[in-house]
Amino acid sequence: MPRGEDPFEVLEKINDNAYKVDLPGHYEVSATFNVVDLSPFYPDTSPPNLRTKSSQQGEDDGILPS
Repeated sequence: MPRGEDPFEVLEKINDNAYKVDLPGHYEVSATFNVVDLSPFYPDTSPPNLRTKSSQQGEDDGILPS
């Protein structure tokens, strides 16, 4: 399974050491994995960075006009 891909849904617990995962068909590998090859998914809860750059050329980021 490629590392760093989106989270995959666990379909079935085979036993204490193996799980079947819902993989897209283009992976062309077995969907059964040992638990040591899996990691939990923790969604990013930090607010998004809405600025494209911290300091854009031609703009003053320090003082706002009153």
